Amino acid sequence: MTSLVIIFLIIAQCLSFYFIVLLNLKITRLKEIEEKQKQLKDDMDDSIGVYLAEMKDENDRLIQEIKSIKVDSSPNRDVEQQQTKPRDNKQQHEKNLSIQNDFETPKAYVKKAYQQQRHTAKEPTIEEQVIKMYKEGFSISDIAKKLNQGKTEVELLLKFQQ
Repeated sequence: MTSLVIIFLIIAQCLSFYFIVLLNLKITRLKEIEEKQKQLKDDMDDSIGVYLAEMKDENDRLIQEIKSIKVDSSPNRDVEQQQTKPRDNKQQHEKNLSIQNDFETPKAYVKKAYQQQRHTAKEPTIEEQVIKMYKEGFSISDIAKKLNQGKTEVELLLKFQQ
C-alpha cells in the first residue's frame, strides 16, 4: 500500500512539473507577444511622429510662401489701383486675371484643361464641312472645289451620312 502511495505521489509530482513547464511556456509566449506589440507600437509612434513633423514643416513652408506672395504683391497692386483707375471693364478683367495667375496651378490640372479646350475648339472635319455646306445649299461640285476634294468622295460622304 505504501508503494502505491509512493507511485501515486511520483506520478502527481511528474504531472505537476509538466503543468508547471506548460504554464511557464505560456507565460514566456505571452511575454514575447507583449514585447513584439510594444515594439510595433513604438515603431508606429515613431513613424507617425516623423509624418507629423514633415507635415508641420511643409505647412510652415507653405505659410511662409503665401506670406511672401502677399507681402510682395499686395502693396504694389494697392498703389497701382489707387494711382490709375481702370477705364473700362476689360482692363479690370485683365488685372483680375493677373492677380489670379500669381498662384501656380498643378501641371496635371492645366494639361487636362488645355486638352479639353483643344477638343472643344478643334476645326470641323471634312465630313462635317461637307454636310454643313450641303445643308446650306451648295452643289456637290462647289463643295468639292472649296474643300479640294473629289466629287465622288463628297458624294460618298453624303451617302454615308444619310
